[in-house]
Amino acid sequence: MKTEFYADVAQMLLKRLSALVYEYDVIKDIMIFINADCEKRIIKSYRQKLYRTRRTIVHPDFMDKLSALIAGHSIDTGPILLDLSEKPSGKFYWHEVINKPMLDAEGHVIKTMGIIWKIDSPYDIDSNQRFRSDQDPVTGLLNESGVKKSIENYLIEDGKELMHAIIKIKLQDMDPSKYSNIKADKLNEYALNSLGQQLRNVFRANDLLAYVDDQVFLVFMKNIKTENIVKIKMDAVARLLENCHMIFCVPKMNYSMGEAIYPVDGNDYNELIESSQKRIRYHYNEE
Repeated sequence: MKTEFYADVAQMLLKRLSALVYEYDVIKDIMIFINADCEKRIIKSYRQKLYRTRRTIVHPDFMDKLSALIAGHSIDTGPILLDLSEKPSGKFYWHEVINKPMLDAEGHVIKTMGIIWKIDSPYDIDSNQRFRSDQDPVTGLLNESGVKKSIENYLIEDGKELMHAIIKIKLQDMDPSKYSNIKADKLNEYALNSLGQQLRNVFRANDLLAYVDDQVFLVFMKNIKTENIVKIKMDAVARLLENCHMIFCVPKMNYSMGEAIYPVDGNDYNELIESSQKRIRYHYNEE
């Protein structure tokens, strides 16, 4: 009777907190999540998935904390940004995690188990709290500091003698408030994240994509053979943007694009950005 009582209490708490119970096998690298309805989600090769760059599970600034936790080296993380959806897309929410390591006869950690629950942001929305990560938390792409560092390092080393291109894409009026049935900020995040993933499909795997400012995407195309490929890719982006209102269920948007070629239009990140801005061309979609 007591066992059933405590099981019911635990289930009510899990539901109330929107919490997950997890069990991680350190040896086999298998993670099991269990929700309040006792539904299991099993993830094999979990450590490998933590370090994927495209669809990361944990915000990069908290990677070390989570890695230490599941390995049994710590028992809690404090507030941490996680994306626990079945198909992580780089959209993170604040969570708390508590953890208990399970040891073998020799005192080695073989499993860890714990609870994860969502919390409100621990920081004042008006504060100057910032993360040093190179990744934008909404789109999962590089942020401005990340792409600038990546481009400058590449131009100093492997890419110095090659031809490259940079494309700046600015969404002019993505106004999600036109949709009264969905919160504007959520729709905006969804659309930006989805658009970022679609842009990945336009460019090559080794090209750099970033979300650098409010509704501004940046693409750095490495080692292009001719300038004509830049026009081809920009045309592909234009087709995507002209139809994205149907794909992402957002209003039709106006946009602008500009490009610059390395080394003709600039020898570093700042010069290329300045040149691409000078070549900005505006595209207006009629409702």
